[in-house]
Amino acid sequence: MASTDLYALLKVDKDVQPPQLKKAYYALARKVHPDKRPGDAQAKADFLALKKAYDILSDPVRRRRYDRTGSVEDDADFAAAYEHYRGIPVSEEDIRATEAEYRHSDEERTDVVEYARKHSGDVARILESIIGSTDDDAERYRAILEDALRAGDLPKKYKKPIAKATILTLAELEADAEEMSSSEEDDDDDERVDLAPPAEVATARAAAASDEPSSDLLAMFASRRAERQQGFDAFAAKWERISAEEEAAAPKKKSKKRR
Repeated sequence: MASTDLYALLKVDKDVQPPQLKKAYYALARKVHPDKRPGDAQAKADFLALKKAYDILSDPVRRRRYDRTGSVEDDADFAAAYEHYRGIPVSEEDIRATEAEYRHSDEERTDVVEYARKHSGDVARILESIIGSTDDDAERYRAILEDALRAGDLPKKYKKPIAKATILTLAELEADAEEMSSSEEDDDDDERVDLAPPAEVATARAAAASDEPSSDLLAMFASRRAERQQGFDAFAAKWERISAEEEAAAPKKKSKKRR
């Protein structure tokens, strides 16, 4: 049985950015709050499942893991919530209403202050985390933080980091996200080392040497697989040799005899 699509549960696309994800979650949460389903015992469980889905997708590490595996624990809870919420539309108007209600609210101030606390005063990327942020909000958020410092809501040690931080524009954040995504894909490729047994590598090499037109694609994959295996073997052999040389070159310690 396929796992519940958390993106579908939150009614967002798979490439949704953090601010849009948060807006969509808030808009849906306003419509399905348990208070709107009095007497429904399942309402709270569904709402908690929605919050859990948001927590997964709003955490970069957990989101990447989910994107890779497509599976989650307690899927039955997500499935039940999806069944209850899938017929509830969330329009652009709903999202705009949520954004207008959130903007300049105590909740927004709390989120801005908590962001600074969580990142030890480094607020360079704050625009990507606060609902409805625009480039014009950068100085407003800085003013909120300066007020929080004066009020004692933030430790004084964050004063310098906040003052020194250059808040990135939305365009800069988007460009940086694309670069990070590309880098992560390269890292994932490097980490996917193929540990195929020798017999399989030999078979792959044989397949790679085949000239049969019908097996061209398979031969290409087999060739790449064999090359990755050879690369891993060479890498392992190199570090084994270096370790042995370092161990041989290291001066041997003489044990002291006790008198």
